[in-house]
Amino acid sequence: MKKLREISYPLLSGICMAIALFIITPIVRGQDEPIFLEQGPHPLIDDYLIESARNVKRRVNQPRRFLKEPVVKGIEASRNPDGSIKLGSNLNFDVTVWYDPEEGLFKMVHSGWYPDNPYTPVLRESRDGIHWSEVRAVLERIGFDDRENSRYPDRRFKSLTSTFKEGDMSLRIGEVWFSPDGERDWKPYTGNPVFTPEEFPGRGFEGPVPYFNPISALYGVFMHVHNPSYTFRDADGVLHRNAYVRQVWHATSPDFKRWSRPKPLFTPDSGDKGITQFYCMTPIGRRGEYLIAVLRMLRDDLKAKGTPDVVYTDLNGNGLKEPLRVYGIGYTVLAWTRDGVNWHRDRYTDKFFEPDPDPRAWDHAHAWVGSCVPVGDEIYVYYGGYKYGHKVYTDRQIGVAKLKRDRFVAWEAGEVPGVLRTRLVRVDCERLTLNVDADGGEVRVRVLDERGKPIKGFTFEECV
Repeated sequence: MKKLREISYPLLSGICMAIALFIITPIVRGQDEPIFLEQGPHPLIDDYLIESARNVKRRVNQPRRFLKEPVVKGIEASRNPDGSIKLGSNLNFDVTVWYDPEEGLFKMVHSGWYPDNPYTPVLRESRDGIHWSEVRAVLERIGFDDRENSRYPDRRFKSLTSTFKEGDMSLRIGEVWFSPDGERDWKPYTGNPVFTPEEFPGRGFEGPVPYFNPISALYGVFMHVHNPSYTFRDADGVLHRNAYVRQVWHATSPDFKRWSRPKPLFTPDSGDKGITQFYCMTPIGRRGEYLIAVLRMLRDDLKAKGTPDVVYTDLNGNGLKEPLRVYGIGYTVLAWTRDGVNWHRDRYTDKFFEPDPDPRAWDHAHAWVGSCVPVGDEIYVYYGGYKYGHKVYTDRQIGVAKLKRDRFVAWEAGEVPGVLRTRLVRVDCERLTLNVDADGGEVRVRVLDERGKPIKGFTFEECV
């Protein structure tokens, strides 16, 4: 067996005057097949690696805001001196950020305002991930870099778009495109369309997010689907009959050309409050056994506290302000999978990121995460924020928050000492470390043998 350098459990304990005991269970013959832990981090996103837990609770760690202002401004905040709209101003929540090691630059793609297309994909650059350039390029379409998996240079960048069906602007089809650099020379797949309106309720799908899943070695796509007649009972027992809801659907492909029939992935149910809607979903990376994603949640049946009932705004740049009704709040939760097929999600009780409660804040109504980029021992979390509500448009801006690396979820002890014991695991490593924050308390670790007894050299007193 290959010698591993290090196994890391990202466990954020957040202990307050308590002791957390972390017990590693080694291979025990005659029992269930052990879980082999490869080199690298193994975040305890759920209880998959946990055999038992006493006096500890799971807690989702929220990214920390560290800037008062957005990093890319929206229409209302970036007017020209004459009052006209600045070209390229942000007009949507979707933001994709990555670091390009070849150029030593952070890059961002978002929807920029232009008179002929208010949702034009534009590219910006940054050296530190915080201070961003003016628009560097106007893109034909949004794609993702498939450098590690693409065998053909002219297909390195891949895009899957939702396009109006020819002759019927009420229906949408799905089309695949390829490009060598992601900026130009996009070529359509000769087998388009890959999805048709008949596969979905309503008029088809919007906002597709394609990706490659390293766990299943398959391509996938998350789709924003409008279901005009969905019946469910919410967490309070209220029956919503034939409700209009947005759902996330999912499909997979071995080659980005042949796709499985799309199926609903997340829909509202008895664990959700009110008319919970699922706006869209984006993978943010593989960590250990998990592919982790962010899921943007919408509550159009609610209104952010302290917001006006109506906002007058100039959306078209013609100087004429129109009244828009204010409604809706948006927040973000985590979603994850271990096989690429079966996905799990957090609920409204465990938000990953939520709007700023201050009514004066630029992101008071919506906080929808789009990208997470590792920077040193932190993660920069980029998100679309709205000040007023869902359909005001001119208040949509882009912000960044921070999170300690791999600390998406904590298993937290309180005043009473907690004990967490892993399932049967197989490790072959020189060092095992914990990603912890034990301010105000203590974390102790030991390794047990097949009889449940501490192994000499790996007791609480000897593990440091």
